[in-house]
Amino acid sequence: MEFLLLPFYLLVGYWFIPKLPFIKASDLSTFQIRLLYTLKTLTGVAFAIYIKKTGINGDYTYFQNQGIEQYHLLLKTPHLYFQDFIIDAKKFGFGRIFETDQSFWGFLSFNLLYKIIGIFNIFSLGNFYTNTLLFSSAVFFAHIAFYKVYSSLFPQNKKAALIGCFLLPSTLVYTSCIHKDGFVFLAMAAIVYGLFQLNKVRQSKKKLFFVGMVGIGVTIIFLFRNYILLALLPALLSWWLSSFLSRRKILAFVGCYAIFILFFFVSSHFQGSKNLPQAVINRSASFEQLAYGNTTISINKLAPNALSFIKNLPQALNHVLLRPYVWEYKELTIILTALEVLAYLIVFMLFFICRKSQTNQTDRILLFGMFLFISMALIIGYTIPNIGAIIRYRSIFWILVVCPALCSIDWAKLKSKVSF
Repeated sequence: MEFLLLPFYLLVGYWFIPKLPFIKASDLSTFQIRLLYTLKTLTGVAFAIYIKKTGINGDYTYFQNQGIEQYHLLLKTPHLYFQDFIIDAKKFGFGRIFETDQSFWGFLSFNLLYKIIGIFNIFSLGNFYTNTLLFSSAVFFAHIAFYKVYSSLFPQNKKAALIGCFLLPSTLVYTSCIHKDGFVFLAMAAIVYGLFQLNKVRQSKKKLFFVGMVGIGVTIIFLFRNYILLALLPALLSWWLSSFLSRRKILAFVGCYAIFILFFFVSSHFQGSKNLPQAVINRSASFEQLAYGNTTISINKLAPNALSFIKNLPQALNHVLLRPYVWEYKELTIILTALEVLAYLIVFMLFFICRKSQTNQTDRILLFGMFLFISMALIIGYTIPNIGAIIRYRSIFWILVVCPALCSIDWAKLKSKVSF
């Protein structure tokens, strides 16, 4: 019975999703929407099959098994469904916000994930592949939200926006199966779309609605990956300040981040979770304790001071922006990811040498995305000692810089240069 649910939900989504007002307002044709939706969901199912067959990325199957337990709790003893939150709150309290071990907040993200999968199991009867399809259907709305933003900012280059929003390989794959990455991607889309609309709307009720959307996105990120707030909050503050400096928007972002960086290192004199450099070091230590496969890499030890972070900056940027190298591993999946990184480097090179002269490259939402990406790249580069994990963690942030770069390239001028 549960195997029949997968094609049933796929057909329902194929018919129903193009009819939704939010989707219809994207200016994509019904055929395009259905094609992109099918690509998204079947990518997720194919990835789920790959996970099951190979045993790789065991997190996904482990989460599914935990979700099955929550599913049975929900059906048989629903009063115990929320007991994990109460037990952890009593045991650990509400301190150690950015810690992963012996922390209510560290366990909260996993407990939430298990319980959401438990709810999914009500509709899928516990089938992993159907859960994947349902989840990827939800994340499809994030791709649509990003497309509506970037196609509006670059109306003359909607094809590039479509490629950048729907077809980035690692983003497409790692947001298709149920994991924290997909929830963060959804939240990030809500924030970007909400901020973009706040630039446009004038009515107070609509402004309040989009402020609420941004707030929900921030809350989801706090619940699932609260350390992202270290990058997100200064980006949001910079976006807000830039509204008062319309002609010096870049100055607003640079100035705000300079103050934040100063505060970051001054906080090393504080105790507990208020010591932000130590929080980064603790997270790096937590990752080192995990059992990884053959893509583990060595990273330099950090000290909670500015000199240590500056000294290790080149290594951090290299790990997150350039690796894996094409020649580094023999596994096909890693090689394909290396080729993806190479393709993005080519896109950035073309952006600098052949971009359109009149574009929205200093729009506040684009600056927000660029600074958020750079901040997250540094956090990932400083803390994660594994290529496979780096690939997954950075996958949801590529869209913030790759899509605007694709849309800003003067493809007609480039074509004329390479034509003989």
